[in-house]
Amino acid sequence: FDTNTGAEVHTYLGHTNLVRSLYLDAHNNRVISGSYDLSLRVYDYADDPAQGQRGGREIAVFPEWTTSWMLAAKSDYRRIVSTSQDGRILMIDFGLDVDGAELLEGRCS
Repeated sequence: FDTNTGAEVHTYLGHTNLVRSLYLDAHNNRVISGSYDLSLRVYDYADDPAQGQRGGREIAVFPEWTTSWMLAAKSDYRRIVSTSQDGRILMIDFGLDVDGAELLEGRCS
């Protein structure tokens, strides 16, 4: 929402269950969300008038990369790390771009 006008700025669609985790990656203009639908989603929140694109568009979906509810997700400039109820820790490494995502997996003991 715009803090000056109260108007809605963007709506992020896609999850089919409760969103448990949101992370704002201000460095890359991304919103990362983790949900009880077992997915992570990455959205671009910046408008790009030169490309005719409004923010809020989904740029990556990682469906069912976990076997239980997503509990938390954090990001730096190139990785997303998430945890889930089944004790798994997932690291998605984008390298230089979202299209080159690679999944690295570990488990808490």
